[in-house]
Amino acid sequence: MNPAAGGVADSVRQSIDLAYHKYQVSIDVLSFDDGENFLNGMNKVAFKHHSISRGVSSYAWNFEYLGWLMKNINSYNLVIFDGLWQFHILGGFISKIKSVPYVVFTHGMLDPYFNENRFKYIKKLPFWFLFERNVLALSKAVVFTTDNEEKKAKSSFPLAAWNSDVCTLGVSPEVGVNYSPDGNVVFLSRIHPKKGLELLISSVSIMSESNLEFEIYGPGDGDYIKSLKKFCVSRSVGDRFFWRGGIWGKDKWNVLSNSSLFVLTSYQENFGIAVAEALSVGVPVLITNNIDISGFVLDYGAGFVVDADPVSIANALDQWSRMSFEDRILMSDRAFICYQECFSIERSVGQLCDLVIKYSRF
Repeated sequence: MNPAAGGVADSVRQSIDLAYHKYQVSIDVLSFDDGENFLNGMNKVAFKHHSISRGVSSYAWNFEYLGWLMKNINSYNLVIFDGLWQFHILGGFISKIKSVPYVVFTHGMLDPYFNENRFKYIKKLPFWFLFERNVLALSKAVVFTTDNEEKKAKSSFPLAAWNSDVCTLGVSPEVGVNYSPDGNVVFLSRIHPKKGLELLISSVSIMSESNLEFEIYGPGDGDYIKSLKKFCVSRSVGDRFFWRGGIWGKDKWNVLSNSSLFVLTSYQENFGIAVAEALSVGVPVLITNNIDISGFVLDYGAGFVVDADPVSIANALDQWSRMSFEDRILMSDRAFICYQECFSIERSVGQLCDLVIKYSRF
């Protein structure tokens, strides 16, 4: 539940208060946070955060977790397992043994994109046949955040079979819409090879004349960030990129609300919570068509959707550079409407509570 873990943890924190007060659905959180409580300040009557040790190795082996489930799982009407490919998914077997229904949110972890690394794919196969496939098949539903994610998932591994459902994610901005059409272009996400920053850097190096500057926010591996900075210099755009580090909370929202354009040139995103956050403060977005909510951006005219290649990105940035302030403000208005109708916290929590009621044992 550490906010540094990314958008999903943030979405959970934002959702549980609204779920209780609007729908009378009480959601407890069990996480491998080694005793740290990241729900401090929330209504302690309505919510509990059970924080246990982190587990061993990257797979997070944690037998304390299994003991906790055996002792406490019958107190709940439904269990939601969040993500795949780690030890916590084995809790699905305990849910089944204890006759407590459960659903699994995959959060893009069944996207065929990840199978392009054949070594990792082969490494996952034993876990798939022993654990993941069976836990998914025994669940009440495997839950996806978009229709696109659901369509791609069943081609990812052999003999996949489950009942599917869709429940979007939503955000609740901490600042209002105060759009700045002349602000900088902002990237705000984890700095990871999947995010395609090399594509963005390469695109800037081939653009026609432009005075665009790029603010890069997000945590990441130090060596990888150094390599990106060197790549900027090698492409003669080192003075156009400003590396600001990770930010959260109100600082994050202030940065977003003061930007003119949000950029995320990822190779794969099953949702892209940072995209929804940008839209929520009326900031147009430039994203690749590998991000599964890109169709919403196109439908609402809330920004640019491009191929994951430097030329396509450069063309969109050139177009943005030439847009008048009036046209940018119109696109900002469409961005905010897209957020309201598709990614508001009220909409997502409503879907989540419908799902809880649908699959709960009472």
